Amino acid sequence: MLLSSSLQGSPVLDPRCPKNVNRGRTNNDDLNSFKLGPTRMLAMSIGAPPARTAVMGNIGVMSSSSSTVFDKPTRNTTNKHLYVLPVLLLEFLALAITRAVLPSLLLQTFQGRIYIVMGCTECIRGLLAFLTCPLFGRLSDIVGRKPCFFVTILGSMMPVCSLALGGDVLLFVWLLAISGAFSNTFTLTFAYISDCIKDDREKRVAAYGLALATFGLSYTIGPMLGGYLANSKLLASGALADGDGEIGTDEEKFGDEIDLGGAKLVFIASLVLTILDLAYIWFILPESTDISLPQPEGKAKIRRNLSNLESWRDDVIPNLNWTPLDALRIFSGDPLLAEIGRIVLLYYTGVWAIVSTFVLYAAKRFHFGPERLGELMSAFGLCTMVAEAVLVRIIVPAVGEIRSMQYGLIAFALQCAVLAFAFEGWQLFLCVFLSTMTNLVYPSLTSLISHVVADDAVGEALGAINGVKAL
Repeated sequence: MLLSSSLQGSPVLDPRCPKNVNRGRTNNDDLNSFKLGPTRMLAMSIGAPPARTAVMGNIGVMSSSSSTVFDKPTRNTTNKHLYVLPVLLLEFLALAITRAVLPSLLLQTFQGRIYIVMGCTECIRGLLAFLTCPLFGRLSDIVGRKPCFFVTILGSMMPVCSLALGGDVLLFVWLLAISGAFSNTFTLTFAYISDCIKDDREKRVAAYGLALATFGLSYTIGPMLGGYLANSKLLASGALADGDGEIGTDEEKFGDEIDLGGAKLVFIASLVLTILDLAYIWFILPESTDISLPQPEGKAKIRRNLSNLESWRDDVIPNLNWTPLDALRIFSGDPLLAEIGRIVLLYYTGVWAIVSTFVLYAAKRFHFGPERLGELMSAFGLCTMVAEAVLVRIIVPAVGEIRSMQYGLIAFALQCAVLAFAFEGWQLFLCVFLSTMTNLVYPSLTSLISHVVADDAVGEALGAINGVKAL
């Protein structure tokens, strides 16, 4: 909505822009006269082809179509982006199967302090993500997406894996806070897709939606599977009674005490999925930047010597040139990116306030047990999958990114209203249903960003957006 208001009154196409650009045909001279900024972006959102802009460090400098670095590859890269989907599926399935068990364990451990403890944990996690997302994005532009994926998955899954290896809930909370430094999966995923699909706007938006639909599939299968695994163990020992969805007071204790060992099967399954994910990245996932762009000799040398510590010291670290406030610097140089940054900050402040407490609220206030929590999160995953696999492919090309974001923000406001006034458990499912339209926001944002940054800076730009999102 902020973005729409900032563009109101601007012409769809700059009158100084050559006619053949307006008709969708460009050459080198036309690129040099293509107006930058929000007007240009709105023109591209309705179908005019994007001319790449080098946003990082040299705002407004056009990359020539004769460049040897950014030339379109002659190799066919159709559907190469599909290689990244198993990475998402395995990681979020490993996380999703624990969602039916963790609220009960956290409530048992922290009881009345649960909201304060998890609020502080998520705050630290978000701050670390804000600081490191641009770093991982820029690092992946230099060394490639594949090694960054490996480190990200390893760090993100540390908290859950610690429970499988015998750690206690307090250790899990500490590791959860630290894992924010590695919360870069979607930054790398969208950069990977952007590497493989460059000039076809509709296909790129559809690929973004497919990635988020894969996330939805994980949360459709995972929570219900985890709930039944936990329930078979916990109910067999009489440790946990499933809730009926009736409202209760915050002072009432949720169920009986839950033995961590009773839920260990769920965490072991999560550990196995994590190992499979890491193996897939190491042995199968191709490097997208090698597919999409001929690499300058400097980057090619760096990537051949990633296992050499001297190469990191002499080549990688000097090229990073990173400071903790890089995310803010990136937004200061372009009006459109600044508007997107403000939208992301406001929207995700509301989103994370709900995400960090929603499942705990269902367990504590409505006494949802593992099976019911599994059904609730699976409903969320199903809505996400339908939205990203179907609605994104239809609505975003039909009405454009900006209007799609507006629809998503309105749906989120309705979600918040339903959750605020819910007095029965079934109303939480209605809140989840509204997330179907809310899921239009993120792929629309990333599609806009992919138009305005140079090919070798996509990772850094998406990292900055995800950093603000985490903040």
